[in-house]
Amino acid sequence: MTSVATYPITETATLRPKLQRWQQLGLLRPLDVVLVQMLQSTMLQSTSLQNQASAQPTAVATNEMPDEFWLWLALGSSQLAQGHLCLDLTQAFLKPDCLQSASQFAKAGSAELHAFVRKQQLPKVLELFSQGHPWVEVCNGAASSSTAIHAAASNESAKLPLTTPFVLSGERLYLRRYWQYEQHIADFIQQSSQLTQQMRQQFPASQVQNWLAQLFPAAGKSAQPHTDWQQLACAMAVSSRFAVITGGPGTGKTTTVVKLLLLLQQVQNALHQVSRPLTIRLAAPTGKAAARLSLSVTQALQKLTPDLGWDPAVTISIPTEAQTLHRLLGSGPDRAQFRYHRDFPLPLDVLVVDEASMVDVTMFAAMLQALPTSARLILLGDKDQLASVEAGAVMAELCRDAQQGGYSQHTADWLAQLTGQQLPAQFISAAPQLLEQQLVMLRTSHRFGADSGIGQLATAVNLGDDVTALKILQQPPADLRWLQFSPESADFSFLVQHGSPDQALAEGFAGYLALVKNPPAATATAADFDRWALAVLQKFASFQVLAAVRQGKFGVEQLNLRIAAILARQQLIPRTEGWYPGRPVMVVQNDYSTGLMNGDVGICLPRAETAAGEPQLRVVFVSADAKTPVRWLLPSRLPQVETVYAMTVHKSQGSEFGHVVLVLPEQGSSLLNRELIYTGITRAARQFSLLCADGNVLQQAVLQRTERSGGLRLSS
Repeated sequence: MTSVATYPITETATLRPKLQRWQQLGLLRPLDVVLVQMLQSTMLQSTSLQNQASAQPTAVATNEMPDEFWLWLALGSSQLAQGHLCLDLTQAFLKPDCLQSASQFAKAGSAELHAFVRKQQLPKVLELFSQGHPWVEVCNGAASSSTAIHAAASNESAKLPLTTPFVLSGERLYLRRYWQYEQHIADFIQQSSQLTQQMRQQFPASQVQNWLAQLFPAAGKSAQPHTDWQQLACAMAVSSRFAVITGGPGTGKTTTVVKLLLLLQQVQNALHQVSRPLTIRLAAPTGKAAARLSLSVTQALQKLTPDLGWDPAVTISIPTEAQTLHRLLGSGPDRAQFRYHRDFPLPLDVLVVDEASMVDVTMFAAMLQALPTSARLILLGDKDQLASVEAGAVMAELCRDAQQGGYSQHTADWLAQLTGQQLPAQFISAAPQLLEQQLVMLRTSHRFGADSGIGQLATAVNLGDDVTALKILQQPPADLRWLQFSPESADFSFLVQHGSPDQALAEGFAGYLALVKNPPAATATAADFDRWALAVLQKFASFQVLAAVRQGKFGVEQLNLRIAAILARQQLIPRTEGWYPGRPVMVVQNDYSTGLMNGDVGICLPRAETAAGEPQLRVVFVSADAKTPVRWLLPSRLPQVETVYAMTVHKSQGSEFGHVVLVLPEQGSSLLNRELIYTGITRAARQFSLLCADGNVLQQAVLQRTERSGGLRLSS
């Protein structure tokens, strides 16, 4: 058994029991404790060696730093587990409970944190960090990463290490690596703005104006003038090095970006005598998001291009196959880093990333490092969805003020020149920020009309209007249901079979399982099996149970066991364990040998008969390659998987289902929040059902927001 190394803390004997108690209370991880012990031990040894070699002992010694200093460093490290990029000291003094993980919130831990903070003052803590230069570099203001990252190395007189493990920027305490990530992103935004201004000086504005009119013919023909945000997004992005297009479900993000890519190729042809189409790549954080993007782009191209009358070569130059970001950057089990990086950039001119809200700060920084200096980056996503599982909320920070517009008059004039549209006055700011000049929010949903209950409920939740959300559910339109029974009830059993608690519809799990029981004949062609498998996968996606939590009666683990037992009792599946026809599974770890990524969903199907007359089971997945719609794999080749009749809301991101049943626990929890409810609702395309016994649970969740600490807005 491998033991974890510990580091002696002989000079601060009072600190050890404090660290141990905080770990027991769930305030710190073992990693945070070991980090502090290691820093103390390393610096103590360094100080001892320096004193032995020098007639004048060094002024900095480990025992001069009080316990509070080390406890703050441990808390700074622990914030990563909660998704924060940094420890926001201002927030910590205002709300000490924000230092505690929502999933492990405890009254004892809360009392401990309040007592710890109450004994101190923020100015004194900042002064304490300024004295801890071997461990903390104080960075005043938003210094550029090109200079500040190496600031410690330039201070030879103080004999500082090349880089300190922590950075204090203003009142935010970072682990250095994450501060660097944030600085890289901020630098990219600044540089992109400068390159955009240079680009627009040689931009074929008059030609682009004509092309935009062809792509958006309705924009100039409406009897009632209205703002066409899709056209404005195209105009902004086609003339920018970096652009963010955000919007809720059904606002046309994919359609907009396809028109944008066609427009970019037209501009490329206009600016260069020799026709060399732009090299464009499409990417998404997960395999299923990439597959969905591929399908959406293919469908949008088929719908758009016949009416344009443009050169067919332009259409051919638009890619229809998306990749995961990991695969795009060249990740692999045998590589310590991505294949593509600053010194070996990606071979592309334009990168489009969909579902950008799911991209954590580490991946975002790696993506920027791998971009060629001349390449364009276009981000698509819904700013109000759940943030990435790992640390950071880059998309949410970038789009924090998107609702208000915040455009400069210069930007408004530029967009008017290209589109003929005048931005409404409320979206023009007297004090514009840099980010807003590279961002457009799509504001009209084409999926949910004015009478759509799903759209109304999603809007109420997104605005934090818990009262209206509850009223909508109490008198729901046809596409909404509020179910107040238990997952242990007969009503729930009927629901998961038929998609309704009171009607025998073919919309629950019984629908796809009926297809599973009717495979092609053993003599059928491979194409026949592919078509059948694709139909099964599509039918399975017409109904999905989502849960807010993993454990407990209302969690994913118990729901999957219960649903499997229900289906087995009804003889819809042959058994509940092992591999069997119809078993849906989700991949829970990336596997580069098979190309399967965490979150990919497949279904076990009989592929052919064996010599013994038994079906040969394979697991079929949707392929991101339009030429091969599905992939068949032996169960033994798969990485770790879980049965997935029910999945967490987090895992559902990047997916769309016909009918979604969102299961909330009986009691409120700090894990339930506005973003989670909104994400669950907006996974539904046609029907949404909320299974929740108490409306107060929903209201509490709607009023609770997820806020992740970071300084990207301040840095950029």
